[in-house]
Amino acid sequence: TICENCTKGMVSMRKTCSIFICICLMLLSFAPSAFAIDKGDGTEENPYQVSTLDDLKAVADNLSAYYIQTADIDASGENAALISGSFTGHYNGNGKKITFNTTEAGFAFSIFKIIEAGGVVENLYTEGTIAGGQNSIAPIVYSLLGTVRNCHNSADVTSTQTYSDGQ
Repeated sequence: TICENCTKGMVSMRKTCSIFICICLMLLSFAPSAFAIDKGDGTEENPYQVSTLDDLKAVADNLSAYYIQTADIDASGENAALISGSFTGHYNGNGKKITFNTTEAGFAFSIFKIIEAGGVVENLYTEGTIAGGQNSIAPIVYSLLGTVRNCHNSADVTSTQTYSDGQ
């Protein structure tokens, strides 16, 4: 009858639509996510432009790109490494500064947690106050295997435990 044919057709259509929706959702899950820094493309010729604290933290999402800092950044109140992971890219501070006013610095507090061989950070200035009860406080980098050049720290660094450094 006509009703039985309509019911069979609707069931078949529902299955087809369900399969189509599942395929679309799977394809969307493989789409690249948007990178938080919207200026530049991360190449040497057109580095990502870092102008805010959020931009600076987004460096951790692409540790092998080129970056240039375009404004002074206030990182007051931060208490952990701003860029965790192993940085192998190139960060040009462009003579700009990052200011800290942090009284609860945690373990391995720094801008860069690790700069790997091949990674470069240059022309960056830090200032302010970094204090905490945790050990291993370093304004620019906690673990250096790469290159830091023409950087200057004038932040007061205080740790009540094992180790603090001005690197």
